[in-house]
Amino acid sequence: MRPDNQLTEETKRHIQVMKNTLNMNLNCWKTCLVLVGICVLGWGSVFGQFPAANPGGVTTNLVGWLKADLGNGCIAGAPTSPCTTPGAWTDQASGNTWAIDSDPQWRVPEINFNPIMRLDNNDNYKRAALLASQNMTVFVVLQTDDDTDNGNNRDAPAILSGEEGGVGNDWYLVHQDGDIHWVIADASGVESQIDSDVHRYNENNPYLISADRHQTDGRMSLFINGGLFADSITGANTLTLSSGGETSIGEHPDNSDGQMDGDWAEVLIYDAELGQNQRERVESYLALKYGLTMPHDYLSSSGGVIY
Repeated sequence: MRPDNQLTEETKRHIQVMKNTLNMNLNCWKTCLVLVGICVLGWGSVFGQFPAANPGGVTTNLVGWLKADLGNGCIAGAPTSPCTTPGAWTDQASGNTWAIDSDPQWRVPEINFNPIMRLDNNDNYKRAALLASQNMTVFVVLQTDDDTDNGNNRDAPAILSGEEGGVGNDWYLVHQDGDIHWVIADASGVESQIDSDVHRYNENNPYLISADRHQTDGRMSLFINGGLFADSITGANTLTLSSGGETSIGEHPDNSDGQMDGDWAEVLIYDAELGQNQRERVESYLALKYGLTMPHDYLSSSGGVIY
């Protein structure tokens, strides 16, 4: 065999192609091994923590956690799908319940074989408490084909929202014709908002929304499937909401017409701005569970790289 420096250019190209193919196959095998570990050993073995109590190992400041695979009246015994009697939804962070309005449906399998809670524009879940009022980080796994465009955020279909009480002094994730808006609004109607500016999140494909807020300087960030879409600080609202009010899924706090059609798989609310490592650990837990691809490393509950 000739030394490497005497190989023809064509042979070198063939060798490089084989190397690239091998690297791609190794990456695929790493992904498969993680998924097999989850199926065979369970989430706890992969993440190093028992997931029912630790989403990505991040529990400090966790004030709200709803999962379609726990805490509702459709999962006892041998559940049938669709189930139209889910009843109140038990919060895995506190044990408190979110009250039901109208007739949501529980369905399985939906997102990567996991169940969802399907809400239409007459349904919502509410918790009689404003769970986050100053610094906050929220996560939602959702799929929808809602194409409503009401022209303004106060009338838009709401994914997740919190209100101090009355009109104004709210925060909300809303959906406008496939575009995601993250908004802080005061009682006078002044809004600080950032949005994904990409009208494609209404094609009934699952995606993960992560959004945070730093109250003292008003900074807000929005991530879709772990990638940063928008980050704003100039002129952002620094209002502090009181701890009263309520938190809602599927309904706008200021407008009962701002209800949304969609499938909610999991919702997490922290009353703190999570650091990057903490946020990516929660995103990794959700992405692996729901089969989502992210641009950053998948992290274990201890913060180490899974792959």
